[in-house]
Amino acid sequence: MIDNCSTISWSRTLYRSAVICFLMLFALGVFHRGAKVLIAYSLVWLAIVVLRKQDYAAAMLLATIMGIIWVYLGRDLYMYANEALVLGGLNFFTLVAFAIGLLGVYIIYCQFLAKLRFKRYCSRFFLYLGIYLTLLIFFEWVGYHVFDIKNEAAAVYPGLPFFDCLHGPPFMQIAYLSFGPIFFLLFTFFYPRLSSQWG
Repeated sequence: MIDNCSTISWSRTLYRSAVICFLMLFALGVFHRGAKVLIAYSLVWLAIVVLRKQDYAAAMLLATIMGIIWVYLGRDLYMYANEALVLGGLNFFTLVAFAIGLLGVYIIYCQFLAKLRFKRYCSRFFLYLGIYLTLLIFFEWVGYHVFDIKNEAAAVYPGLPFFDCLHGPPFMQIAYLSFGPIFFLLFTFFYPRLSSQWG
C-alpha cells in the first residue's frame, strides 16, 4: 500500500502547481514547438528534485517507463499535425502527457488519501481509479474540444459514448482506461519494497 505518500498542504500544492504551470506555459509560448514538451518534462523533474519527493520521483520514473513502452508499441496509432514532436519513432507529446498525467493523478490521490485516511487496499484502489478516470476524460475532452488537439491517425474512430473524446480503436480506448489501474498496482507493489531498501 502507499502508506508513505508525500503530502503537503493544499495551498502549497496549488501554489507550486501554479508556478510549474506558468513556467510550462511560458516555455510553450517562447520555445520552438519541438522542444516544448521536453522543456515541460524537464521542469516537472526539476520540481521533483526541488521538492525532494522520493515517491514523486519513483512515480514519474514508472510513468515514463510505461509511457515509453506504450508509445513504442503504439507508434503507428499517433499522428498529430506537429511532426516535430516525433523523435526516433516516439511521439514525445504523447509520452510526456502520459508521464505527467499519471504523476498528477498520483499527487492528487495522495492529497485525498491524507484527508480520507482509507486503510483498505480496495478502497484506495477505487479512490485512485475514480480520480484517474475523471481526470482522463476531462483532459481528453478539453484537449479535443477546446484546444483542438486531435490524433489524425485515430480520427476515423468514434470517441467514448456521451463524451466524444478519446477517439481510437476499441483496444486503444481500453488501454487508456487501464493505464491508471496498472500504474497503481505496479506502484503499490514495487515502491514500498524499494523504499524500505533505500532507507
